[in-house]
Amino acid sequence: ALCFDLNACDDRNCRRCGALLPQEDAARRLERLACPGCGARMTPRISGHAAFDECDHCGGLWLAPATIGEMATQAETRAHLKLFDPPAAAATAGGRTSPEILYRKCPLCGKMMNRSSYAVGAGVVVDLCKSHGTYFDTGELTHVFTFIENGGLEKANRREAEALKNELRDLRRKAISVGGTDTPLPLEFSPESSGPGALDLLRWIASRWLSAK
Repeated sequence: ALCFDLNACDDRNCRRCGALLPQEDAARRLERLACPGCGARMTPRISGHAAFDECDHCGGLWLAPATIGEMATQAETRAHLKLFDPPAAAATAGGRTSPEILYRKCPLCGKMMNRSSYAVGAGVVVDLCKSHGTYFDTGELTHVFTFIENGGLEKANRREAEALKNELRDLRRKAISVGGTDTPLPLEFSPESSGPGALDLLRWIASRWLSAK
């Protein structure tokens, strides 16, 4: 529950009770965003500390990057979002009903979004704009929540971290063979502390380090 204490605009947590605060008040947007799925105007909503846009026509949901990050770690955020996304079996509108691959535009920048798996083993391919957010068809978000709450995200991160360790080990061997010195890679990590963003960063650091040899 919120305590209604005053906070600075850039605070992430309430200064009094410690509750997470909304990262964006979507309701203050002057114009409604166009739904990437069907083109209808989406309704900006805020529930708890989750800010997002919902298409009243097809049921699709548009989530900002901050909300995406919090739903992976905060059960309270997932509980609020579940109210706006019916399970896939109950969905009657929206969603991909055709095997045809469709590329959709980001409602903010207008660029074509990438089709990306939410995580290895999740079984959900979402529309992703790395700068502005992710679009979920009806039922996809609930499917992702089931995946997270069954420990799927932690398992996916561990598998990716292990793959990255092997990748870095190969890079180190190549660097040794090229430079003739046994210089270790300047980074350490563990599967438990790394996430998808951290793994991408480590790959970038490793490639930059090797190119400088």
